[in-house]
Amino acid sequence: MRVRVLLFGVLKDILQRSEDSLDLSSGATVSDLLNHYRELAPEKAKFFHSLALAVNQQYAEPCVRLRAGDDDSLWPLVSG
Repeated sequence: MRVRVLLFGVLKDILQRSEDSLDLSSGATVSDLLNHYRELAPEKAKFFHSLALAVNQQYAEPCVRLRAGDDDSLWPLVSG
């Protein structure tokens, strides 16, 4: 299944893109999506533990199952 992923903040810089289209297996979860990006930037693995996650503009936990066509967003938490 294919999902669209929007990347924000410093995550855009780390992965060198602001949007991605990702093929995942049926039944994949937000956690699977995060693992994909964690593998692309293993030197930043700790960074991925503090991201806000959304599926179709709704905050989502890592256990949420994804569906084909979902719009997923990942952005770093900001303080200050």
